[in-house]
Amino acid sequence: MGDQHHRPLALVDGGNKGLGPVFPDRLRPFRLFDPAAGRQLVLPTGLPMVGTGILESWNEQDIRFFRFHGARCRRGGSIAQQKREKLNALFAIKSIAPKPRRNDVWGDAADVAMAEEPVMRELPFAADAPISAGRVGLIARDATALADYYRDVVGLAEISRSKGKIVMGAGERPLLDIEELRNARPDNPRSAGLFHTAFLLPTRADLARWVRHAIDRNIPIDGASDHFVSEALYLTDPEGNGIEIYADRPRDKWKWNNGHVEMATVRLDIPDLLSESSEKDKGWKGAPENSIIGHVHLRVGNPADAEQWWRSELGFDTVANYGKAAVFLSTGGYHHHIGANSWQSAGAGPRDKDRTGLAWVEMHAKAAGAEKTLRDPWGTEVRVVTKKA
Repeated sequence: MGDQHHRPLALVDGGNKGLGPVFPDRLRPFRLFDPAAGRQLVLPTGLPMVGTGILESWNEQDIRFFRFHGARCRRGGSIAQQKREKLNALFAIKSIAPKPRRNDVWGDAADVAMAEEPVMRELPFAADAPISAGRVGLIARDATALADYYRDVVGLAEISRSKGKIVMGAGERPLLDIEELRNARPDNPRSAGLFHTAFLLPTRADLARWVRHAIDRNIPIDGASDHFVSEALYLTDPEGNGIEIYADRPRDKWKWNNGHVEMATVRLDIPDLLSESSEKDKGWKGAPENSIIGHVHLRVGNPADAEQWWRSELGFDTVANYGKAAVFLSTGGYHHHIGANSWQSAGAGPRDKDRTGLAWVEMHAKAAGAEKTLRDPWGTEVRVVTKKA
């Protein structure tokens, strides 16, 4: 008889007969199936999910490159050729056996007994910095539909609504402003703009609850990664805006070397994450009131120019570089409040103002009198406001 802790997650064919060719114009969804619980994680484009042990060399930007709109794969020739051999290997994988853990969350619910953790009321460390991410403004063709998505999927609550504008947040803290512009052109993923808004949950258990919520509701996700400093899952909203939902690892686990923090993109151990909560606990009740925007990741034409701008205009520190294609910056020793990459947008000029997507980014400063409005080299509006006590 096999070890009861080793219950496999099976890769389930969503209907692609023969699984080929590697990049058809449209793929039906694949799912990760937990046989013990009878639940599935949906992979909307049939591409490998980061962090599940399926194909750990794929990362978020690879998946986002091929996703663009719906499940259509565009302009993917060069990367498709480079990844073809690895994807063929993917199709041969039938199951993934998670390692034993102190709580067998894959077993019967009756066997799982976990005490509920104390509710964390203070804000995460990311907010305790001279300048931190505050909120994001989006332009949408259908503000109501987009607000519904952020409520039902991300767990934000509606704080206020006026003609043409909806404010969403956690508790009474506004995090997202959605402005409706029905005749706006769709966002161009190769232009400067928003790569993703990263919603930081207070604890790892909160992230585990969100994952269970995603499984229960069959919510499509783009990827899931362990970045060493954090654990994260990625989504795309109905209007094409990237989303990250994440929880930080304890700061004493972050590794620094000469002012640079060690970050990477490796597979996320989802079974281990799920062991932080059980089916008997309170479950996902929406974003906890002390959830914040931990960082904002931007698409830019040249990361070196973005790095220089954030350093000179707002005093940010460079904490990581991914070659010449991405840079990460922060204040106060956080792993990053701002990311900037040119993975899809190399050479992009100023952003078109009549498109959906990013309208502005608001940063919160501790220093009194720091209020100002700036524009980065691509015309993105960056508002600096004094942080409320």
